[in-house]
Amino acid sequence: MRRTRGDWLDAGFALLREEGEHALNLERLCGQMSLTRGSFYHHFGECPSTGRRCCRRGRTA
Repeated sequence: MRRTRGDWLDAGFALLREEGEHALNLERLCGQMSLTRGSFYHHFGECPSTGRRCCRRGRTA
């Protein structure tokens, strides 16, 4: 199955919502997605912007 940026954001938001801010890190997120860091960086390039995207998505959900 091919994953998208939206899949990564959904998984990040789910971790944030279910387990709190402390659970949202790249290692946990990659484990949740069963994908590598390389896949993450392919979609986002940098971590801080991803956290902001998760927060924005959470406000609209």
